[in-house]
Amino acid sequence: MERIMIVAYRPYKGKEEAFRSQLFRQIKTYKEENLLSDREPWFMQSKDGTYLCFFEWKSKEVVAGLEANPKIQEIWMQFEKICSFEKPSSVPELQEMFSDFESLSTQQL
Repeated sequence: MERIMIVAYRPYKGKEEAFRSQLFRQIKTYKEENLLSDREPWFMQSKDGTYLCFFEWKSKEVVAGLEANPKIQEIWMQFEKICSFEKPSSVPELQEMFSDFESLSTQQL
């Protein structure tokens, strides 16, 4: 059964362009590695600049195997150079009853 994961990234100052490029490469790799379901990932940006990404993985087993995949490890190491990983609950909009975000498409990345 598919699993949805929410990831919150905050690009470091001056690294947003590199971050967006890396985000696109990440999705491409996930697809090449056959890790995602048929549902396209969703991307949004909060007012404070945090990006929220929603991925639907093919299965619980795929999620469990992410840390052992060297291609995924490389992606995550590159992210650590250009952004921080945040708890989604730290995003201010998620404290509101109705959260409003800027929607981003892969064409914008």
